[in-house]
Amino acid sequence: MRSLDGFLDRNPQIEKDLQKNPDLVNNPQYVNSHPELKRYLEGNPKIAADLKENPKAFIRNEKAYGD
Repeated sequence: MRSLDGFLDRNPQIEKDLQKNPDLVNNPQYVNSHPELKRYLEGNPKIAADLKENPKAFIRNEKAYGD
């Protein structure tokens, strides 16, 4: 969770987008248009799998972690 929190802190627009619509993480067009997100997901396969499986819960938990 700390890794995702750090990534989103460094990428506030992606954080804002995912908080509005967590399902964007499963949208190849969105991911491909954000190379830093694509690299992060590729470099963190466990987080990527969890995030893609249940994006709403994962983003909600990340938001709580960062508060």
